[in-house]
Amino acid sequence: MKTIMIILSLTFAFSAFAKDCEKQVLKQFIEASQDYDYHSLSNKPVLHPAGEEGFESYGRYVELGYDFDVVSYTGSNEYMSGYGAYELIVNPKTCEIIKMQEVYAE
Repeated sequence: MKTIMIILSLTFAFSAFAKDCEKQVLKQFIEASQDYDYHSLSNKPVLHPAGEEGFESYGRYVELGYDFDVVSYTGSNEYMSGYGAYELIVNPKTCEIIKMQEVYAE
């Protein structure tokens, strides 16, 4: 029973940290693209282990190659009648966006 309580406590703590980090990432994304009207994070964070070379998003390759774990979020925004999607690469320890790459635009 004690083990289950410890695991649940850690799960809730990580979940709360992840939510707080998500809010920080969205705030940074909004600040980086102030000219746009609508901003959102449209997927759950994906953990990429240290050394992973990259991944594809919307048919575009997003290069990684960091020597530490990173998390990616897909951010989207709108400007007039246009739409853009970005991969936001985040340092999970600091919640700072370290790379923002456009992967789709119309």
